[in-house]
Amino acid sequence: MKNRIVFYILCFAGVLYRFYYQFLIPSFNGDEISLGLNIKELNYSQLLQPMSRGQSAPPLFLWLQKFISNLPIPNWIGFKLVSFFISILVVIVFLKFIKKKHTTLFF
Repeated sequence: MKNRIVFYILCFAGVLYRFYYQFLIPSFNGDEISLGLNIKELNYSQLLQPMSRGQSAPPLFLWLQKFISNLPIPNWIGFKLVSFFISILVVIVFLKFIKKKHTTLFF
């Protein structure tokens, strides 16, 4: 039981850490800027073709980013929002995988 609590606290701390660096002190590297410009400039069908700045990403991710970039929220929040939620989803899937494979380890 003690291991379970520590494990969940560490996962929650990881999500808070990610939130802090994604939204409270946001920064973009050159790759993110180039991808964001491609998403803003290209239409949905053009996102399936090679991009002008040499970027690539999964089509569903690109379309989701394109949709969010058209919402009335600041662009930097929209671009960070998708990756933030995907990272949380990855943690949840990882927890389920660990629980399935190693039931005696943490759960």
